[in-house]
Amino acid sequence: MNKTKTPMATLKGHFLNFEENIAHLIDTKAIARVELNKSQPHYSPYGDSSKGVASDFVRIYQDRTNVVGKKKSNSGFGYQRNEYNSFAFVFNYMEVEEPYITVTLKTDGNHYISSHAYSVEQMKNLMSSFNNYLKTIDVEHPTRLFKLIQDIFIGDDGVDEEEVVSEAISSINETLFDLNKGIEEQQRTYNSVKVMYVNASEKYKEELENSEEYKTVQELKKQLHKAEEKLSKKDRGLKVDYKIKPKKSLLKTESSTLETLKNKKEVKLTKIIKQYPLHLRQDILNNIS
Repeated sequence: MNKTKTPMATLKGHFLNFEENIAHLIDTKAIARVELNKSQPHYSPYGDSSKGVASDFVRIYQDRTNVVGKKKSNSGFGYQRNEYNSFAFVFNYMEVEEPYITVTLKTDGNHYISSHAYSVEQMKNLMSSFNNYLKTIDVEHPTRLFKLIQDIFIGDDGVDEEEVVSEAISSINETLFDLNKGIEEQQRTYNSVKVMYVNASEKYKEELENSEEYKTVQELKKQLHKAEEKLSKKDRGLKVDYKIKPKKSLLKTESSTLETLKNKKEVKLTKIIKQYPLHLRQDILNNIS
């Protein structure tokens, strides 16, 4: 497959054809389409507010003819969103050896079932056959379309997501058992060492701040601060008394005038010296004021 072309781009024509075949449903807003990109924040099709999606791209079709539930928004304002049955094409193509697509069906508001993984080529062929089939039948309601999606894309060997999640949790917990045990032991050790460190730090700080050396340094710092304030005041006063600022400005002006005169002399001398033979010029320059 062309690596510069995403699975979505490869299958775009098939999805456009699919949407044309069910245009009578989409035009009446019976079916609403939502597209979710992994890299962008979004409103989840199932009523959640989320920062991203678990897959690289998801194309969802929602049955807006029937509200199957309400779900509280994560916004914190108590707002509730409508929940709809839906089916989704889930694309995974980044950081995988071969791109694949799965089809997920959501029914009764909370029951999910998914197909096995299809390659891009398999999905292309299946979508082509599906679109051809849709042209031969009448699909007058989303429930009929949902049934076709389940029969054609998922079939009898669909993946029950609750079962998958349960098995995954059990398997992962078993795999990580020894590591988790080690982490728990290390956490206890860390907590113990942290308590010793905090207690020692507090005692060290208390003893240091009560020492004569610390008090002497603090007193010297106060004296130094007062001395610096007095010195700064003295500095400002003397600069005024001796008119340092205006004299510095005058010095700058006179320096500029001096440089101007020197430049004029250099220009004039250059013109004059060119009147004499080349081999005599340096002797002349060495002996003039």
